Amino acid sequence: MNDPALFDRLEQDLLKVLQGGVSNNRYGAEYLAWAAQGLAYSGNEKYRGSIAKLKGKNFHKKVRRHAESSLAALPKFAVWNSKISVGLAGLPATELLRKRTFNMLTSEEPELMRGGASLVSKHFMDEVEMLALVEKLLLENYTQVNGHADMADALAWMCKVLGLSGNAKYRDTLQTVRQNSQDRAVVRWAEKSLLKL
Repeated sequence: MNDPALFDRLEQDLLKVLQGGVSNNRYGAEYLAWAAQGLAYSGNEKYRGSIAKLKGKNFHKKVRRHAESSLAALPKFAVWNSKISVGLAGLPATELLRKRTFNMLTSEEPELMRGGASLVSKHFMDEVEMLALVEKLLLENYTQVNGHADMADALAWMCKVLGLSGNAKYRDTLQTVRQNSQDRAVVRWAEKSLLKL
């Protein structure tokens, strides 16, 4: 996930596009925005200078916006990548996404937990163990929001996952969260998710 062999190539491609004279128009803006985000995902500070080049006035506003958010995300991914990558060595390729999702959910980093819940909703809705983990984490954390928007978002996504399962066995969990959570967003998503069961 942070192998320089991959990200060095992305940086070289980005710099070639810049040498081609991309200016304040939509041409190339999509690529440059994604390239900035890609380099941020490396968590490697050596790419900061290349990302920062995209903040110039001569770039499309979409590129500038993504450059700013990528620079803010870079140090986060320096921390997150080590948590996402725990226990990946030696796993077959077919198990990597599952293990990364598990690591994100159990990371205690709200933004990663939210990302993990999103991955469950896209890839693991038929896996009993993954849904059980989401339920467990929701029950452990729904009273711990304390105004933390990222944690509220993560827990809202967990409610959403349980609702999307369509499994009535999660009704009691969602009712407990709805009745006892002090966070409006979490309560709202618990209510919406109950309607799907």
